Amino acid sequence: MEFEVRENCLEIDFEEVITIYLNIGWGKRRSIYSAARLKKAFTQSSFVVAAFLAGRLVGWGRALSDGVANTWIVEVVVDPDCQRKGLGRRLVEAIEKRYSHTAIWAETYLPTKTFGEKCGLKARDGMVVISRGPQAHSP
Repeated sequence: MEFEVRENCLEIDFEEVITIYLNIGWGKRRSIYSAARLKKAFTQSSFVVAAFLAGRLVGWGRALSDGVANTWIVEVVVDPDCQRKGLGRRLVEAIEKRYSHTAIWAETYLPTKTFGEKCGLKARDGMVVISRGPQAHSP
């Protein structure tokens, strides 16, 4: 498979993003997603790298960074048909290359922890993830 990887690519069909989210199990109903909100999330990310196969979106990575000290990998998502072919690693590497001068942080679920470790990320002793869900939609 020959993947085309594009940096700072926002020319994305966000309906395809929704389809891939559903294909990987992030939600059960299309109605929980909004293409307009996803576009805003991607646009407001510090860095977006997208992957295409024969012109079709098959994956992406997004990062938020202060550009000085810290970068957070928001997500790395790969369509199930294209997983285990090195694409996720290429997306992480693009983020790492862009922000090599900063510390890079990521949160992950236990089933994907091994992927992060293969990309050179590691759990930090004494650190935990704390969060809260969204309280209301922002305009």
